[in-house]
Amino acid sequence: MARVFIAINLPQEIKEKLVSYYNFELPAKWTKKENLHITVDFWGYIRDDKIPEIIEKTKEKAKNISPFLIKLNKICFAPPGYSIPKMVWVTGKADKLIKDVHITLARIKKWELQRQENIIEIEKNINLEFIAESLDVMESKLKKGEPEYILLQKNKFQ
Repeated sequence: MARVFIAINLPQEIKEKLVSYYNFELPAKWTKKENLHITVDFWGYIRDDKIPEIIEKTKEKAKNISPFLIKLNKICFAPPGYSIPKMVWVTGKADKLIKDVHITLARIKKWELQRQENIIEIEKNINLEFIAESLDVMESKLKKGEPEYILLQKNKFQ
């Protein structure tokens, strides 16, 4: 069994810029630079013999998509509507495939956050753009601390 998801992996320069925002005073586990991505579809645990089928379906889907623009515009607590936030996200918009995007920057240690007298506000407007060029099949291996993401198949947009 493998834990599988479909992602848009970010260009290195976007990852570098996002990591530069890791300066908020929060009790949080910040995402490693190499793990920053946009999840398009999370499949969960899949039998190994089903992975080639997922790879083929993703490859076929990518053939029908041309590269498209993704605009990242805000850093905020997430998910919306929670009184005690669970994560820090970057949110934005895409031209195709998925309209609203988010990237998890951090997972908040909410028990520590609740002990703080003043919870800082974390909303920050940003302006980052990049062209999505592929739809990638990824495996997530859960390890102590943070998952390891393994690229199973990169599917370039046509």
